[in-house]
Amino acid sequence: MAARVLFLLFLLLGSSDAAKKPKANADADLIEDVNGKKLESLIQTEEYLAVFFYTKICKNCDAILAELEHINDEAESFGVTFVRNSDRPTAKKLGITKFPSLVYFRNKEPTTYEGDLMDEEKVLDWLTNLEAMEIPDRIEEVNGKILESLIKESQFLAVLFYKPKHKESDAVLQELENIDDEADGLGIGFVKISETEVAEEFGLDQLPALVYYRKTIPLLYDGDLYNEEDVLKWLQEFMDTGDDTDVIEEVSADDVTALIEKTDIVAVFVYDENDEESKKILSELEAIDDDADQHGIPFVKTDDVEIAKKYGWEQLPILIFFENAVPTVYEGDLSNEDKVLSWLVEQKMKDEIEDVSEDVLDKLIEKSDYLAVLFYDKGEKESEKVLKELENIDDELDTHDIPFVKIDDEDVLKEYGIDKVPQLVYFEDTIPNFYSGDLTKEEDVLAWLIRQKESDEIEDVTPEVLEMLIKKSNHLAVLFYDKDDPKSKLALQELENIDDEADANDLPFLKIDDDEVAKSMGIDDELPILVYFENEIPNLYEGDLTKEEEVIEWLLKKMKSDDIEEVSDKILDSLIDKHPHVAVLFYKEND
Repeated sequence: MAARVLFLLFLLLGSSDAAKKPKANADADLIEDVNGKKLESLIQTEEYLAVFFYTKICKNCDAILAELEHINDEAESFGVTFVRNSDRPTAKKLGITKFPSLVYFRNKEPTTYEGDLMDEEKVLDWLTNLEAMEIPDRIEEVNGKILESLIKESQFLAVLFYKPKHKESDAVLQELENIDDEADGLGIGFVKISETEVAEEFGLDQLPALVYYRKTIPLLYDGDLYNEEDVLKWLQEFMDTGDDTDVIEEVSADDVTALIEKTDIVAVFVYDENDEESKKILSELEAIDDDADQHGIPFVKTDDVEIAKKYGWEQLPILIFFENAVPTVYEGDLSNEDKVLSWLVEQKMKDEIEDVSEDVLDKLIEKSDYLAVLFYDKGEKESEKVLKELENIDDELDTHDIPFVKIDDEDVLKEYGIDKVPQLVYFEDTIPNFYSGDLTKEEDVLAWLIRQKESDEIEDVTPEVLEMLIKKSNHLAVLFYDKDDPKSKLALQELENIDDEADANDLPFLKIDDDEVAKSMGIDDELPILVYFENEIPNLYEGDLTKEEEVIEWLLKKMKSDDIEEVSDKILDSLIDKHPHVAVLFYKEND
């Protein structure tokens, strides 16, 4: 009988802190069918409610419903609750006599859609039109998605970040409601948001807080929020400052980070305020601030060197152009403002895939929910041919929120076990997926990348990638399986159902069709096997893999547990072979 051991492993590990974004659940696309009583309740409680009224005998209702379900998730991301109802008495009570009909209730007030219900894009535009969502005589409540859109689209926008059911927030809000109309008259949008995680993303620790966005650039109000007249005066005063042609906006480290992550493009000048060369260059660059603005390029400055260091640059001053959070450094003469301006405009207009360094790639993989990376050899014939083709889909990927970068670095190739370039890799929540098709067929590549983003499958990885992820991840679930084995197929089919839930709990879930890798870790059980890794320590699931609810319950319990892991002799031998320091508690069961 194999000896039973408990062990404690102490290792210095790199962690993967990338924020995980839950994948869309297929059921989330379905528009909920509600009865009359539930609908009347929703009308009373929901600020924005879209209702599809239909009948069971309507000829084209099913086709229309199928189209509308394509936009359900996106509408809900804008704060619009979407339901359907087939109860004629309820519809009649609400004044609906024509079927099918789409009615939008904004604070209980109904508006009927008059366009083509089969045109889902126009329906979505109608539902999420920001002006249509305004409510008279009060500061609008928005969610994170709407706020991002407003910041991008508004010349001047005041945002009150506050806490719900919070005495100070309520008092401040009551005062600022008095100047909402005046601000609107000046052309300044005014909204409020109570999502604390959004406030944290924008670097705000103390709430309530008022942030003024002028052409996407934030300015934090540090005065008395209870004095609405002073607030209004400040908003108006800094409208004029926003038109000042001679000043590049100074922003804090938190604001720079928010700008990089929340805006499509931004130019950031990082400088040392005590350095004479930095001051001289800044003086030159101030002359092109207005020109950059006319080209739609936000231009800011910061003296926080950590922003540059984060991407692997330490020498100041430095000018960095960010597009979809991907940085490009200006390598010319910073004192020649005309060339700098030409370069900035060129960066905005060009369709090239950005070339990045190893440090920048690591940061992008860590920070991005989705990322496409072309590993290539600069100057090599095949790489250049592929690159030329893939440049054609760069803009299309932008519309799907998939950043696309390229890298020519031997060390990074080795890290991911890539033997031959060019190679396209898609990363989702730090997990890589390798493209095996023809890279010169850009339409096929585009379709594959979009499919990867929309797919809910557990990612298949290579041995090299698995080894790297085990080292980098604090928590990792891995299914070792045989793709030709019926038992493996059945287990995989069931476990695909919990991939989203694992993702939502920041637990990467992978699969690998390689029993030799399992054996190298001391795992020689019959496939399929589910292994949970915590700080490189494996823990085998001994239950029924076809019962997905029990599996996810076990995985989440392991994540929260502080118990010392119990391992077999072979796993212990493998750990001792792979790590210089292992602490092991040998014990007798029931002793």
